[in-house]
Amino acid sequence: MRSSLLLLVAILTLSSFVKAGKNNCPNKISRYEKCLNQGFASNLGCDHGADKVMRDRRKQKCAKLEAAAERCGYSCFPPPINGEWGDFSDWTDCSVECGGGTHTRFRACDNPAPQYGGSDCEGSAKEEKLCNTDPCPVNGDWGEFGAWSDCSAECGGGEQTRTKSCNNPAPQNGGADCEGEATETRPCNKDPCDPGCWDKADRAHRGSGYAGAQTKTKSGETCQKWTDQSPHRHGYYPSRYPGKGLGDHNYCRNPSNKYHDTWCYTTNPDKRWDFCDVDTCDCKDKDDDTGAAYRGTVAVTKSGKKCQAWGAQSPNEHARTPENYPESGLEDNYCRNPDGESGAWCYNDEGTNPRWELCDIPTCA
Repeated sequence: MRSSLLLLVAILTLSSFVKAGKNNCPNKISRYEKCLNQGFASNLGCDHGADKVMRDRRKQKCAKLEAAAERCGYSCFPPPINGEWGDFSDWTDCSVECGGGTHTRFRACDNPAPQYGGSDCEGSAKEEKLCNTDPCPVNGDWGEFGAWSDCSAECGGGEQTRTKSCNNPAPQNGGADCEGEATETRPCNKDPCDPGCWDKADRAHRGSGYAGAQTKTKSGETCQKWTDQSPHRHGYYPSRYPGKGLGDHNYCRNPSNKYHDTWCYTTNPDKRWDFCDVDTCDCKDKDDDTGAAYRGTVAVTKSGKKCQAWGAQSPNEHARTPENYPESGLEDNYCRNPDGESGAWCYNDEGTNPRWELCDIPTCA
């Protein structure tokens, strides 16, 4: 009981002390301001009188009075000013032209700026928003060429092609197409074709037996493939004329058995078709066993010796002259049979041994 009474007395005494201290604030502040007038340098932001020589003891006393005045809430500092944001600036240009960028704008903590211990502005000084979000255009670029195609002709000059694609990358989002051509060509199989010859009997009957590789017309035009319909459309399909030698080629033919010459459509848009220059095969008729009727141009013997001209008497003198055998076709040095030998023959132009030899004349089909 006694201890509780002592605690109550202590609390009442302390409360009286605090109350007395607060009630004494005007006196303490007045005495502190006198220190200021006497030149005491304030730590509370207060102006002070002209600097005067102040004894240390007086300084110490004034410092205590300053602490007491501060406890009483005395201060010469202005009240704290919290910062506030100013207006945002204009948006910047977009950071990119395409593909998604940002506009940015800024503001400053200056309306007002924080002062005297006031708080800074809350939030961010920078603001962003998306712009130019459309994907960027991608210009096309060529990929690698593919393999060369087969030559368009087996001989006589054809063409190979190869192509490339605009896919490396392909144009996108309004990008430009690839520049230049997607197809490249080069010549091929330039060696001339062997035109062969047309069997004499077949030609005489306007047949379609010619199977040579002539690809040029008499006027020098190149033949169009029978399987092509450009530059000239036509009805001579290989399937429509089976067995007539038509196919995926441009060789001269006579599929309709109309002419004594072979022909073809041409690759010249201004000339639809033309005859071809094809020789008749140098052969003897099937029923001409001895070659007496042969009038071809073979001029070598079976062993390969060059024939002597019928009108010449060297190196071999003879009586088989054009004058003596006017109906036997003794022209130049071509093989003939004017006198009933087993086949066409000629004198040896390379010597006298042998004096003459038979010639190898094929029989027409």
